[in-house]
Amino acid sequence: MDHGSLRSIGNPPQLARKLASEGAKLIHIVDLDAKNGNTSNMDIYDKLTYFVNIEVECSAKKDMIERLIKVKARVVLELAPGADLSPWKKSERLLVGVVKPDYKGDAQGVHDVIVEGASDESMGRFLKLEKRIILHEPDYGKLGTENRKPVWGVLRPI
Repeated sequence: MDHGSLRSIGNPPQLARKLASEGAKLIHIVDLDAKNGNTSNMDIYDKLTYFVNIEVECSAKKDMIERLIKVKARVVLELAPGADLSPWKKSERLLVGVVKPDYKGDAQGVHDVIVEGASDESMGRFLKLEKRIILHEPDYGKLGTENRKPVWGVLRPI
């Protein structure tokens, strides 16, 4: 799921169950509250993880990250220079980094990367770093056939 309100489109756990039955393996949630450090939706995330894997874009606040990891949600953070994700090394598989086109780092501390504004050139760079690559649907459509093959996931709005 990319952008939208979980509560406004129905009962979130029922929606997760439905999406999972239709083949969804992962729901990507852009939670504006979580991006501002508000943990008010944790009860929903805990319920959703019973039906499908979820990842939640959120702030880099320690409490937010730890609470999402505790319910086995994947934590999506914009990677910035000097970001220290070492406190969550044991949970690295649950950490996903968002990288903007001007990002120069090596995505240290995250298992997957969401490459915004992906190009055939940037794909090669992140493949060399041995990261699983996730793209937004419009970016995926711009890639050549060979660079589409290694893409692990494509985010599509519902």
